[in-house]
Amino acid sequence: MKLNNLKYSILIFLFIPFLLGAQEFTLDFSQPTIDCDATTVCYDVTLAANGPDFGLGSYNLRLFYDASRIAYVTNSPNTNNLPTVYAITSIMDDSDDLTSFGSLAFESTLGFLEIGVDYTPSTPEQITGAPGNILQNLCFAILDPTILSDNASCFDLIWVNETTNENYTNSVTTLNNADTGNTTASLLTSTYNPLTSASNCLVDACAMDACMPIVDADGDGVCDVGPMPDPDPNDPCVPDATSTACVAASTVFELDFTAGELNCDTQVICYDITIEAPVDFELGAYNLRLYYDADILDLIDASPNLSTGTTLSTSYNIGSINDMQGGDMTGNGSLPFEDNIDIADIAVDYLGSNPIIATTTPQIITHDLCFNIVDPALIDDPAVCIHAVWVTNATEEGYTVGETTVNVAGGVGMTTDIDNSIYNDLDPSGDQCLINACSDPTIPTMGEWGLICLALILLIFGIVAIKSTHSVIERSAVSK
Repeated sequence: MKLNNLKYSILIFLFIPFLLGAQEFTLDFSQPTIDCDATTVCYDVTLAANGPDFGLGSYNLRLFYDASRIAYVTNSPNTNNLPTVYAITSIMDDSDDLTSFGSLAFESTLGFLEIGVDYTPSTPEQITGAPGNILQNLCFAILDPTILSDNASCFDLIWVNETTNENYTNSVTTLNNADTGNTTASLLTSTYNPLTSASNCLVDACAMDACMPIVDADGDGVCDVGPMPDPDPNDPCVPDATSTACVAASTVFELDFTAGELNCDTQVICYDITIEAPVDFELGAYNLRLYYDADILDLIDASPNLSTGTTLSTSYNIGSINDMQGGDMTGNGSLPFEDNIDIADIAVDYLGSNPIIATTTPQIITHDLCFNIVDPALIDDPAVCIHAVWVTNATEEGYTVGETTVNVAGGVGMTTDIDNSIYNDLDPSGDQCLINACSDPTIPTMGEWGLICLALILLIFGIVAIKSTHSVIERSAVSK
């Protein structure tokens, strides 16, 4: 009997540290944020403490997903909701055929995502019982379009823990306790809420309601409904002309260029593209398309990049840069340089969080749109100037199909009414004529050297004439 009591005492004694080290948490995801134009979906990873408040240390988030249906957007993670003492140190995103290694239905295309965040000892973030503790923002590109259209088509994000890792991996999701020297906390009794076919169906997320306001297409101040302008006043879908969606969708914005920056050594000229709007709206994805004279310029494909530290952030990503060589398209339209026309196309994706607000102040949306100067006459012949034209509904003519677009991030990411907007081209006048832009004002030109030499010759003749006159006068004085 005493031996048994001793055994029980030993077991309890050994179990006490486990009880003290155990801390229950709930790991979850926020409601999805969907960008229908970029076909991306984003979630915030949230953490709640089911017991006492908890000082968050380093952590590793690990997830399984079906890599055939979604693709992790690599620059989406951020720790913006946490102090700077937390920093992402590693990101691993991999996929493989692991058939028969476990029980997941998508193990033949198993995606494994791991994000490691390190904590630098300081004042830790306190994790409370509220689910509002955001650890990360995760974005995925939707590869399977049925996810947005089929009720039976949903996708999973499965937390990797001691149960779900099966034979796929030895790794699990981990959290460290900053209050106890950044030691690993036990998550054995914690709650992991996955996203599954029961909780993560996005069907109709991008389907427009037939009554949803689109634009004021006829410009009469009444917001249209569906594809038809100005619905019947008795229609139950009569919209509110002041609704945010309607105002944003009918925004007349203005696209422009900053003054060109010319590098005379490399013969390269660069522009910033700016956007301005009469009302504030959230900027979504956009495509910038330009015709330009390929006899004079050549787009540098690697030059465009999103402005850093000013307007755009990691919420935007350049999806593609194309310099389409149209060549001789004479007769397809009315451009004066259609005999050798190129089309620049830059697509910028919006990743679904923290959009910038386009305002009445021009803001840079793309930085360093650069061109090599093909024709050197551009910088020394006043008759040769830069000519670049925005591709719009009016200017696309027979040259191409597809025009410049700007999307609103709010609502369903609808495209703004671009036809009535203002597009400022690079016209062959004013600053676009670069005559003498690379001449050094301190060094005289050949013509100026000629004038200088002529002036020196006249000066010499004048001095000689003056001296000769003085000599005659002096001789006359002596003879008298």
